[in-house]
Amino acid sequence: MWEAHGRSVIGLPTPHAGDVVSDPDVRHTPPARDCGHPGTGEPRPVPGLRRGAGSTPVGPPHAPHPPGRAVTGRGHGRPGILPPVPGRPFAVRSPQRRAGASTAVLVTAVGCLLLLAVLSLQVAVPGPLLDADERLSRAWRQTDPRSPAAAGTPAEWGADLGHVHVAVPVLLVALVLAYVRGRRLLPPAAALAAMAAVPLLVLPLKALFDRAGPLGGEGYFPSGHAATAAVGYGAAALVLLPLLRRAGARRALGATAALLTLWVGAGLVRRAYHWPLDVVASWCLGGLLLAGVAAAVNASHPPARRRRRDEDFVPHGGGDGRSDDGRRGGPDDV
Repeated sequence: MWEAHGRSVIGLPTPHAGDVVSDPDVRHTPPARDCGHPGTGEPRPVPGLRRGAGSTPVGPPHAPHPPGRAVTGRGHGRPGILPPVPGRPFAVRSPQRRAGASTAVLVTAVGCLLLLAVLSLQVAVPGPLLDADERLSRAWRQTDPRSPAAAGTPAEWGADLGHVHVAVPVLLVALVLAYVRGRRLLPPAAALAAMAAVPLLVLPLKALFDRAGPLGGEGYFPSGHAATAAVGYGAAALVLLPLLRRAGARRALGATAALLTLWVGAGLVRRAYHWPLDVVASWCLGGLLLAGVAAAVNASHPPARRRRRDEDFVPHGGGDGRSDDGRRGGPDDV
């Protein structure tokens, strides 16, 4: 473009000493670092160009970053210059929250164990709770539980939710989804072990206490349906909770599992299938098993450092848009 003696061959004015020469065919704005030193206004040299009268370019100007390409660097958690991609941090668990969850699991397990021991003692050696249990059952159950009209009620539907062929498929679907999305084997394995432990614990207790039911029979303490519902729906919620990032969704999932468990227990008492203490004891047993599932979920999701999705769009040298030498970075400063 420029001759050796500073004469223009295309009709352009001759550059003077100190001018910054750029190629007019390159259609991009000069990089921010070439606009001048902060506070002095003096131009910075352009790589590949010699300054002064009669200077000749010795190479192509520094090419800009193509639009839309990610600007990578060593910054931490702040959007870069090109393109400005705002981001929301991933939901991570701090070590304090993890320790609090472990404490809550331990307290829940101990509380369920103590309450189960008290209820079992009341059934083994008839105590004052049995009279209150029978009065509550007579007040809550249907007038004629054996009539065909009482079978098609919400109480019967709730009792049916405690069947193995309803609660177990729900749990299996949740476990498959949790493994596919989370790629962690420990929580699904712990949930399966908890569900398999339900008959191994309930059946010996039924034979040990041999309590009569509201309408006759024997072996009603504790309730197998209530324990199956508590473990099935509770474990399904526990393994799916880490996959949900919104607090509202997690609360809705936990509330759904709790409402289904309560519906099963209320239906069993309403239909005179069990005494209220049978259901409460099963909930305590289910709480013990769910504590193990919660511990497995807590152990398989350790606290991680906080990251942002736009971490790969941070300019070279830091998250404040400055390069290694402290200058403000531009499109070419990568």
